[in-house]
Amino acid sequence: MWLLDLPLCSNTTQLNCFLCSSGTYASNGRCITCPAGSYNDIPGSTSCKQCKPGSYNDLPGASSELFCIVSDIVDKLTLYN
Repeated sequence: MWLLDLPLCSNTTQLNCFLCSSGTYASNGRCITCPAGSYNDIPGSTSCKQCKPGSYNDLPGASSELFCIVSDIVDKLTLYN
């Protein structure tokens, strides 16, 4: 049986299913990549977390809040590159 043949788990104790990985969230039976400006560090989640105010990431699929960079730093890096 291929992984894609298994349904999404509805909880972390369910067997014979799979959880969406970090950086994605479950929606309508599919794993969706978290959009830029958000992240998901918990496999199996049904939503992504927004970066804290004053920070941002421009990479879709971020799996940690560490990808959210303080906007002031991003602005300075842009100026010098």
